[in-house]
Amino acid sequence: MDDKNQNRIIDVLLKEYEDRRNENSWHTERYHKQIKFVTIYFSILISIISLLSNLNNKEILNKAIIIENLSINYDIIIYIILIVAPVLGFYLFTVVLDALFMLAINGIRAGIIEIKINKLVDNSILVWNHKIISNLFSLDKTHYKSWIKPNLLLSIWVFIIYLAVNISFCIFCYYSANSMFFIYSYILIALTIFHLYQFLAFHLIGVQHISDEIHLESEEAVSNFNIHKFNADIPVLVIILSIMIGYIPMLLFSIQSKSFLPSIYYQFPFSTNISVLVGDLFFIPLFNFYFLKLIINVRNKIKVLIIPLIVIFLFSLLAQFFIHWIWISDSYLGFMDLYLNKLSFAGWWHLFYSVIETTAILLFLFIAWKFRKLEDIIKISFRGFIIFTIYSFLSIIDLIIQENFVYKSYNFTLFLYRYSVVFIKLVLVVIILIGLKMRYNKLKKI
Repeated sequence: MDDKNQNRIIDVLLKEYEDRRNENSWHTERYHKQIKFVTIYFSILISIISLLSNLNNKEILNKAIIIENLSINYDIIIYIILIVAPVLGFYLFTVVLDALFMLAINGIRAGIIEIKINKLVDNSILVWNHKIISNLFSLDKTHYKSWIKPNLLLSIWVFIIYLAVNISFCIFCYYSANSMFFIYSYILIALTIFHLYQFLAFHLIGVQHISDEIHLESEEAVSNFNIHKFNADIPVLVIILSIMIGYIPMLLFSIQSKSFLPSIYYQFPFSTNISVLVGDLFFIPLFNFYFLKLIINVRNKIKVLIIPLIVIFLFSLLAQFFIHWIWISDSYLGFMDLYLNKLSFAGWWHLFYSVIETTAILLFLFIAWKFRKLEDIIKISFRGFIIFTIYSFLSIIDLIIQENFVYKSYNFTLFLYRYSVVFIKLVLVVIILIGLKMRYNKLKKI
């Protein structure tokens, strides 16, 4: 290539480089403007909530909104706020995410241009986008010693604030429109988690996808970029779906039915059932991740699992019906049985969710036994069963709470007798875990 053509190409690249930088500046300004709008949004929201705290005093409210001597349907005002305010919040969140998307597109393209120019002039004179920025914002390097990068801290606080704001809408709905609390809160939480997941997925897989699309023309550019590669977004989805399908409905119903906290009416509320409160929120979703991972590893031999799956499902169905029947047959009430000998909505939900999870656990163990000669299968099984073992031992905390705050027998012998089945289950769980560990160690030596 002669000098004249090379200079022409460099001029074109520099022109596009300048365009990309100018567009990035515009989107950066747009991003900061949206942050200002979010601040205004929060201020208006706080003002509205303060205003509505005076709903019982119509004279104050009428003067505040300058509508004297006029009949107002305050329920309609509440419903409008409950719908419009979250929608506006979702819009602002999405606009911010869109600004980040455009910043990523222009930044990555600018980085490619830097690499091309550096190659043409045979000198690394441009390094800002493809080296400095990509290194500083890489998810592989989130901290240096005790210093954590501010963008990571900002992301954490965005998550917390966004959740807190939308949870406050649910609380407002509970006190102002209780009849629609369950469906409203479930939809709002689902949309909130969806948007937060999109924010997370943008950083985990979105930036990589953008990079791959832009880099199609230059394999060399791909190798020079330090983009975080993360292709495990499915586990995140499994954990989210587990929480949304299993945990959230029971939580919301217990709150709406006033069986979340201990009371003279409900001796077994949601909040004191640690296996559900903590286990179903953290450990069961994590176990489901390992279960899915196990299924993916044996997907080519899935036909051999059909008959065992049917048998295990029928057994789990009968077992859980029997267990839940025993739970509602006593003289105590809780979030699963608001009335004697009758399952509540949360009780039925817990029953069918328990059937699914029991099926998953037993099928998990069957796969580990069936493919016990494969190291990868035993490795996944062992790690997944560690999670389930921790979950199983939460039942000891449940028993201690029940003995001290419900039964109040304080008799250790009676305690062991009453919960002998639980202790036998824990012993079996530990034996299985030890067996998986021994099998895994044996396969590693082969």
